[in-house]
Amino acid sequence: MNQQMIIFTGILLLAIGTYLIRYSGFVFNQYFSISKQQEQLFNDAATTLLFSIAILSTFFEANGWADFARICGVLVALYLIWKNYSLITIILIATLITTLFRLIISCNFN
Repeated sequence: MNQQMIIFTGILLLAIGTYLIRYSGFVFNQYFSISKQQEQLFNDAATTLLFSIAILSTFFEANGWADFARICGVLVALYLIWKNYSLITIILIATLITTLFRLIISCNFN
């Protein structure tokens, strides 16, 4: 199996699993009831999981550390989130900052 097919299969399995989890919540809603405190705990757990994945993918890439440009782009995005900018503005500015830093770094080393 080639690399692209493995990646496609992984994406497909994740998508199917996600929809099955959502569907099971809809189906089993009539059999189980959870308190507001438990619901908040599940929401916090999901947020913590996504945050930890974001941190890992920010600082690490393949077998080593991520480049300086990516870290700067993420820091700029976090600052813009803190200042309540719109999502598209955050994405565009963080991408622009990351691209500019990569351009500056590549020009200095060549």
